[in-house]
Amino acid sequence: MKTKDIVTILAVVIVSAIFSYIIASVIFGGEGSENLKAPIVQPISIEFPVPETKDSYFNVDSLNPTKTINIGESENKEPF
Repeated sequence: MKTKDIVTILAVVIVSAIFSYIIASVIFGGEGSENLKAPIVQPISIEFPVPETKDSYFNVDSLNPTKTINIGESENKEPF
């Protein structure tokens, strides 16, 4: 390659880079066009109201799902 070829290729690269930067800023709007706003979320409270005893969803006589329920008198600890 000759020196003229390198200079021509370098000039074409620089001109195309400037041209593509200008076109991209026109199409995408640049940094000034970003108008982003996040919604404001209310924090979650740690307070949990204790339900009334008259409430039909909570029964005093109901089973506790966190306790192990044994059916029968099996001493086998294996599940199957």
